[in-house]
Amino acid sequence: MKKRRKLKYKNILKLILIIIAIILFIKFITTKKSPFQLKLNIESIEYGEEFNKDMIKSLTYNGKDIKDTSEYEFKYDKLGKNDLIIKYDNKTYTIKINVIDSKKPEIKLKGDMVYLILNEEYKELGYDATDNYDGEITDKVEVINEVDNKKIGEYKIIYKVKDTSENETIKERKVIVTDKSPLDMNIKEFKLDGYYDNVILKETNEMEDKHLKDFVFVGDSIPLYYAEYEGITGHQIWNKNGINPETIKTSNININYGNDGEMLVIDAFKKYKPKYALITLGSNSAAWMKVEYFISEYKELIKQIQEVSKDTKIIIQSIPPVSSKLDIDSALNNKKINNYNYYLLKMCSELNIDFLNSATALKDINGTCKTGYCQSDGIHQTKDGIIALVKYLKNHFNVSQ
Repeated sequence: MKKRRKLKYKNILKLILIIIAIILFIKFITTKKSPFQLKLNIESIEYGEEFNKDMIKSLTYNGKDIKDTSEYEFKYDKLGKNDLIIKYDNKTYTIKINVIDSKKPEIKLKGDMVYLILNEEYKELGYDATDNYDGEITDKVEVINEVDNKKIGEYKIIYKVKDTSENETIKERKVIVTDKSPLDMNIKEFKLDGYYDNVILKETNEMEDKHLKDFVFVGDSIPLYYAEYEGITGHQIWNKNGINPETIKTSNININYGNDGEMLVIDAFKKYKPKYALITLGSNSAAWMKVEYFISEYKELIKQIQEVSKDTKIIIQSIPPVSSKLDIDSALNNKKINNYNYYLLKMCSELNIDFLNSATALKDINGTCKTGYCQSDGIHQTKDGIIALVKYLKNHFNVSQ
């Protein structure tokens, strides 16, 4: 009986020794020094960054430098540990590299600083937020509005957003509540900067002349003179003298400088579907038409154009200033024009349509048409005036937007 017990313990001991030997053998095999020896210059790689051999401090195979003769494959679509595969002489070596996201998301505000007339309700100009890893995250933006529209002062609207890696971005928009409306400003001090800033076109890189061929210039007698600019041909002019937002919808106008006869402007948009349309109306209307009716008719015109040519980019141009002599005793004067331009800008903000405030390119320091930019009638532009208007367009419109 004792011999059997002794034999049993002996067999158990042998089994334990065999198991230990197997474990040690496996450990030896798995910890055997790899012929690949790699040292990196980095501890991690930023999401979106490509791996390159400059990130390698040294790479050898059995002591031989193979940094420049190896192939590297590092494809990833997630944060955390990802495989870097090194290929050399039909052999592969795989290690893990940590992919991180330390870049802050980006918030782009539509418009800039805002002037808000006392008691006027603030209308958010808009914003977009994107992240290098999460992509579109506009819906995650927290907006903190501190504006008191019943009290004159300077306020801030704060925009905050975090990505899934807890990277945070904060942007601010300044809002100035004032009791001074552009409608109350005199001719010299009149400005539209800061009002309805989401649609007023800002200065940008100069557009090349070649892009002008994608425009049609639509409206009353003002667009007629654009054909004097070397980069604009007569077939881009759609106009009729004396037309206004009401009559342009029911009266035929000259299409392509009259070379293609006459037709309703809506039919012209339906037929030609231009890429860009710069519309200028109001030099006649401001003299006699009530501004409320003018705007309502303009809105209806834009709606009709959008229905038949939905891909056309519409830009509403401000009414150009007139010479100072018309401010003395004329139904059409700079005060009226300024007021109309304010309501045109407001209309564009409501419809989310670009507004080109090119009137500023023609004004002198007193807010009237600069000498040499208006013809003898004080209303229409000279060739120099047209050149100034086109230059303003080219410096305030980005064809890639």
